Amino acid sequence: MTQYCPDLEQALGRRLSVKGVLSVFARWGNPAELARARAATIAKTIAEHNPRMAAKVAEIVKDATGQTMDTAGLGTAGRLISQLAVDALRVTTERDEIQGELSVLAVTHPDYELLLSIPEMGAKTVVRFIAEVGDIKRFPTPGHLASYAGLAPVNRQSGTGLNTVSKDRAGNHRLKNALFLAAFVASRHDPTAIEFYQQQRNRGKHHNAATIAIARKRCNIIWAVLTKHQPYNPQQTSQKVLTT
Repeated sequence: MTQYCPDLEQALGRRLSVKGVLSVFARWGNPAELARARAATIAKTIAEHNPRMAAKVAEIVKDATGQTMDTAGLGTAGRLISQLAVDALRVTTERDEIQGELSVLAVTHPDYELLLSIPEMGAKTVVRFIAEVGDIKRFPTPGHLASYAGLAPVNRQSGTGLNTVSKDRAGNHRLKNALFLAAFVASRHDPTAIEFYQQQRNRGKHHNAATIAIARKRCNIIWAVLTKHQPYNPQQTSQKVLTT
């Protein structure tokens, strides 16, 4: 796509992975054919998956394909683009179906409501946590949970005896990303997390480092809530856990 119609690839950007956009390329892999398609037809194709963005994206597509030239090799490239879009659409659909099945299973999980009681732990984050962690009894301490998620600082010692502390590059990256996003939202809406975030910034930490610090401390909250089998109570939990 970048070779035959770079304007279109640049205009769509991250939307290239959206189902409606994939459907467009599955139908019109050849940018020249896409340029000849009516905007209303493109919008209708997008709307089958993403109705809210259909009209806007169709307009973007038409504008970006306005200068497309039907060059040698474009027909073959178009067939390849269509096939790649079909494959990507199939994988995306299967992923969404699996996510839906996980969500149904998670609702029946005994930890689901407990995790939802924690500020800014949304349903998707809870599902991801349950899928990646399973039984909290696997982790003797909150530190073990944080280490598994790749949120615990790692002490490294060189041959000369020099000790350094660095980020943990290991761990479960899917869980880490989920907890990071939850911590980011908490740093904007949860008073206790906001206060802790500001403390970290005042100590000279950058935004990401301060957010990771929140995610690390929230491992303490999650561990306490699940091991005690009690919903989150800010009066009993947050001050004790987030300030230690």
